[in-house]
Amino acid sequence: MALAEDVAGFFKASSIDGLATGVVLLTVVLASASAKVLAQQPPGAADDTTRVFMLEGQVVTADRAESTIGSSVSAVSLVSSQQLARFPVANLAEVLRLVPGFTLVDFDGLGQDPQMIVRGFYGGGETDYVTVMLDGRPLNNLQSGMMIWDLIPPVAIGAIEVVRGPSSALYGDGAVAGVINLISANNAPEGGFWDFGIGDPRSFRGSVRAVGDFASRPVTVFAEARRIEGYRKNAARTVGNAGARVDILSGEERSLSLSAHWMWRDVQRPGPRPENKVEVDPRPIEIFYSYDGTQAWLARADLEGSIELSPGSQLSSFLSTEVRRRDEIRTVQPSLDKGYTKERFLDTNRLFGTVKLEKNDLGFPWSDRLIVGVDASTGHFESEHHDVVTGGPLTYVFGTPTRPLVASGQGTRNAAAGFAQYEFRPIDVLRISVGGRFDVFSDSFRPDEPSPDVSVTAEITAFSPKAGVNLSWIESARQTGHIYLTVGRTFKAPNPDQLFDQRSVPVLPTVEVPVSNPLLRPQHGVSLEAGAYHGVVISPGSWTGDLSLAVYQIDMEDEIKFDVGTFTYGNIAESRHRGVEAGVNVRGPSASTFFVNYALQNVTAQSGVNNGNFLKAIPHHTLSGGASGMLMRNLELGIYLTRHSSAWLDDENTERLPAFTRIDTRTSLSVRNLEFSLQLLNLFNRAYSTTGFLDPGSRKTVLLFPAAKRALEVGLRVGV
Repeated sequence: MALAEDVAGFFKASSIDGLATGVVLLTVVLASASAKVLAQQPPGAADDTTRVFMLEGQVVTADRAESTIGSSVSAVSLVSSQQLARFPVANLAEVLRLVPGFTLVDFDGLGQDPQMIVRGFYGGGETDYVTVMLDGRPLNNLQSGMMIWDLIPPVAIGAIEVVRGPSSALYGDGAVAGVINLISANNAPEGGFWDFGIGDPRSFRGSVRAVGDFASRPVTVFAEARRIEGYRKNAARTVGNAGARVDILSGEERSLSLSAHWMWRDVQRPGPRPENKVEVDPRPIEIFYSYDGTQAWLARADLEGSIELSPGSQLSSFLSTEVRRRDEIRTVQPSLDKGYTKERFLDTNRLFGTVKLEKNDLGFPWSDRLIVGVDASTGHFESEHHDVVTGGPLTYVFGTPTRPLVASGQGTRNAAAGFAQYEFRPIDVLRISVGGRFDVFSDSFRPDEPSPDVSVTAEITAFSPKAGVNLSWIESARQTGHIYLTVGRTFKAPNPDQLFDQRSVPVLPTVEVPVSNPLLRPQHGVSLEAGAYHGVVISPGSWTGDLSLAVYQIDMEDEIKFDVGTFTYGNIAESRHRGVEAGVNVRGPSASTFFVNYALQNVTAQSGVNNGNFLKAIPHHTLSGGASGMLMRNLELGIYLTRHSSAWLDDENTERLPAFTRIDTRTSLSVRNLEFSLQLLNLFNRAYSTTGFLDPGSRKTVLLFPAAKRALEVGLRVGV
């Protein structure tokens, strides 16, 4: 009942503006109209209708094997290549606004440093609660579990599959809030394109993708270079990417492919700014953050293959290795008049892989499938910490950085897991799925400075079961409908940075507090989710629509959070995540599309001094929507909306982040093999911030990460 009141209160009390209100009302009108059309349709009139429902799309992420969206026992979304091409984005993460339940905040002002919030889980730039993969191979880094979105350029991706909600039963640690699987463009039509763009604030990008044959083997190559001056001072970004894949064997019975990827990035970070200064001019930075930034590179290779053992039985596996190098300078402020800036050199090496067996029809009287597999990884890291600057504003203006070594060490993380899922259909309309996963982690760290040979170890185990049912309650030529119910356990182990990072912050003239906490416990949770998928032919031969709905509750214990007040990691005793996610997609003639997504995230502390309060930084309401279509034969226009509201800036719930609504547009003109585009972000030049927090010292001053006002990009794509 409380969730229903929250949803109703959002539309009653929020000043969403006319466009947002219109989006919601249009959804209701479309739903009502489709029901009326279906009721009036005479029997047999729709027999010649060709249905195209998104929920009938094939995905592999939900079950680690091919299945349809509508038959899933989880909240699943698919972003197609057509949607990727149409949506105005600052980077690949921005596309997730097409998916119900995803909230994005950013630290740089232009969306180039995005952070994900899903079902009330937010890492605050320190970790991620979503596992991100490329063709089923994990991309999150070893040290913190973060996803670096500069790693994968949009040119390399052909589609995106998203599973929302706890997925530890199949994917283990890190998949507390969901899984994102980026599907590479290996199956794109033969040929390719060049893509260029220039923008304001000053930016330039160029990329290329080619699909063809080399030595009679299918080959895909891509490359990207990007330079952005940034909206704020000290927010420039330079990124380079290159990759290739060759299919050594390709066929229905067996396949083998080899891919390689290289990435380099030089990124500056502007840091937060007091609210009163943001109101005057959001672009400058506080002097304490003038050194902040990261230089990093990555090299990676992946070998992937599969073989059909017998009809209905397939064995697949991959083996990946990666090397990452990072030089990062970062500042923390215990108060407005003091900063502590440190530099960290981090080298990580990792080898990881999977072996999976999929077996269909085990010989029972019903249709069934068994999936079993093993994941394993081993990683090694070496870290150095150097002091850069410590003190007040004058020290940062006139001081000279010395960079003495203050701490160093090396460690390992080894992990292994076994997973299994069995699904069967006792009757055609009912699918039952049960499964689980057992994870084992073995971590160690040996400091070299300042206390050599004092090793620390951590051993972690976790079992994550899950069970779900999906019922197809209606199936006809004009509509299809499914409802599902899922229950399971999830967990997230503390990552090596949270356990062992030697970075420390002075809290008194002679006292320093370590950021890491070797006593951290894994967080565990129990989840319950119910949902529905529905597809309908609104008008035969022209308009179709899809509806998705999910309602969930996740009770977490020992949830790991970074406390900006103490600058250490800690375990929140208990928290409860409740919410609603809803999405409507409508497609029509002339490439017309319409969508609207709404998410309610009701996340509260369940113990301690803030018992019953909402957790900070998480928008209570998120709304996104848009429409696109062909205005003329070669001219396409799209307009898109994003709204966040009711996010608290502190756990005491004394200060709210101002709500905001942003409108973006994209216009494209196609002439033969050329496509010209104009992309406008924040069309109405609104001033807003996506996130912030209270000054840890006084707890009175609001610190914000201001977003850019209007930004534009002119693009040219040349097909070859």
